[in-house]
Amino acid sequence: MEQNLWLSQWSSGNIKVNLAQNTFNLISLDQICASKMTEKDIEQELQTKVVQLKYLEDYLQDLLARENLLITSFNDIENAEETVNELSKKNGFETLVYIGGGMYVYGCIDSRDKVLVNVGANVVIEKKFNDALTFLQERKEEIKRILNDINQQKQQTALAIQKLREEVEDNIKKRQSSG
Repeated sequence: MEQNLWLSQWSSGNIKVNLAQNTFNLISLDQICASKMTEKDIEQELQTKVVQLKYLEDYLQDLLARENLLITSFNDIENAEETVNELSKKNGFETLVYIGGGMYVYGCIDSRDKVLVNVGANVVIEKKFNDALTFLQERKEEIKRILNDINQQKQQTALAIQKLREEVEDNIKKRQSSG
């Protein structure tokens, strides 16, 4: 499930946050006061902002989790690149093959020119080492692009969280000083 985050109208004090189908219009505290809202309206607006804040914080945590998974995948691809490079230099050697559950078997690698590549949907194809390395490079570039997008979304979400926290804190302080 892909979620998009965008902000608009920052300079006017309004922030519009769109996370998937959930759209929040974050209005400033000055706009609340200027509209002569009742105490009940202000309390409801505060509760709405707190819910929005929680949603944005959860979304930020989701972005961080996705980023960590992608970094792990990126590192795995780099290890695969190194292994393919080493395999292309050697001919017929014995290695340990992980079979799951903490168990290994001895295996002999005879092929020096081809590897099996999982291309998705449990489809595995045979590729020459150079083609496999190209495939891995393309996957790394795709992960870099996705990580860049996630980083931008994290920054936008963090700004929205900061702005919303400030408004909630200001609203609480004004309520305490007036009450």
